[in-house]
Amino acid sequence: MDQDILQEIPFEDLKLLSKLYKNHQEEAPHVYSLLNTQISWKRKKPELEGLTFWGVQNNWLQTGTFIFLNECSCYDLFVFTLEESCKTLKEALIQTKRIDWTKKLIQWFAVLNRHVPTVLEVIKELNLPLHHCTKTRLWGIEREKALEFEFKYPNDIYIKPLSKSDVTIINDHWPHKYDGSENYLSQFIEMNTCYGIFLKSDDKLVCWVLKNHLGQLGILQTVPEYKRKGYASLITKMMSKQIAKDGHHPAGTVLINNKVSESMFEKLDFRCIDKCTYIECSE
Repeated sequence: MDQDILQEIPFEDLKLLSKLYKNHQEEAPHVYSLLNTQISWKRKKPELEGLTFWGVQNNWLQTGTFIFLNECSCYDLFVFTLEESCKTLKEALIQTKRIDWTKKLIQWFAVLNRHVPTVLEVIKELNLPLHHCTKTRLWGIEREKALEFEFKYPNDIYIKPLSKSDVTIINDHWPHKYDGSENYLSQFIEMNTCYGIFLKSDDKLVCWVLKNHLGQLGILQTVPEYKRKGYASLITKMMSKQIAKDGHHPAGTVLINNKVSESMFEKLDFRCIDKCTYIECSE
């Protein structure tokens, strides 16, 4: 019998973890939506590979401690625990042989503020090459409020779901792109409904928002020459309403000191839930 501290959580048991986190949406709306989104992905495309949930032996349902790995284009880790001390999470990360720490690019996705010290301790103890940390704030809005969003389209644009043919321009404008990030973005567009704003005059894509693997707002961007037209606010409301219809509280992260985006979220009645850090380990 495999004695590793981490054991894969069977797909059919993810609904148990989802039920647990349904009661923690105020402080962690992105965790509840992550679990439900991945359940949806598996049902939509059973052959989809590279998405793995691990729990700590038989303890994962008691402490809510789990690790999610997305291997679409890099080694993308999401970790979470309800345990205040994070003791179980740290032990699991230090002791497991299931995680390949030799990968050239490991990204820790949206590490909640109280989990950051634990992750940094693990990185130090395992002697991983810490490249940089990107600090953000997690903004969220209650599902009930998002369902009330109303929006009108200016006459010179139209909104439609994005397709894989749009990935190149999105990736080109993404400040965090890396080798293989087009595959990463393509996965979101293939598995979720993502939206773009297009000009009626020439069908040019000028603004977009993706629903990421957490089932939340991600990669919100406007082509520079089309900023300050209200496009970002419009498409954020549209995507947020869809997320709310899926049964989730919409949420997204914004770089600290990005005053424009923070002001937009405030005007839409989002609130700052917590801070999150994106941590990259690479040679």
